Amino acid sequence: MDSETISGRIVRVSERGAEALVEASVVPRSDLRLDLTVPGAEPTQIYAKALSSEPENGGARVRLRFTAVPESVGAALNDLAPESA
Repeated sequence: MDSETISGRIVRVSERGAEALVEASVVPRSDLRLDLTVPGAEPTQIYAKALSSEPENGGARVRLRFTAVPESVGAALNDLAPESA
């Protein structure tokens, strides 16, 4: 696994995944480790797969599917996610 660090921010989140704006391109189907700070939870690492990556503003908009999320972070993500219709 490559250890390159790319900064970014999550712009949409659900209990299963997220959409992020990152500073560099990401290869679709890449396995990623996210160093994440979620309100109500300790800073932690979660794992995700990049589903897609589209160029945007010198970086990329990446759709992510979470593959491993600690229970405490999962609960915090559920609190941030919009209610299901």
